[in-house]
Amino acid sequence: MEPAIATITKPIVNINVCRCVISGLLPISMNTMYRTLNGRIILSESGRKFKSAMSKSIITHPDKQFISGIISVEINLQFKDKRKRDVDNYAKAILDCAKTHLFEDDSSIFKLTMTKRLGMPDNSIEIIVQSMEL
Repeated sequence: MEPAIATITKPIVNINVCRCVISGLLPISMNTMYRTLNGRIILSESGRKFKSAMSKSIITHPDKQFISGIISVEINLQFKDKRKRDVDNYAKAILDCAKTHLFEDDSSIFKLTMTKRLGMPDNSIEIIVQSMEL
């Protein structure tokens, strides 16, 4: 899996927001990300490649921003093809790759929003992390 292109921008209005768009990378589902081996759940080969590509795309961008505390996360997926896909199968794999780079841990997410768009010009993953108050 080739490293994807990542674009991370910080809005001028709110410095507690990080937007990361990774183009050209097809997200993998939980069914592909993990395997069971001798009763243990392990990262599959596809999962390791996906995690490496996501991490490289996020880490290498100079404007990436780490958001701490209570956060909301928005994930927008775009797929070139029009296959039927369960959007919820992608959340955990993407969040596992983004944590420690964009936020501390999944447990700090208090709001999660996901959308998918089919038949788009390119595959892409957009992650928006924002601090929030309860």
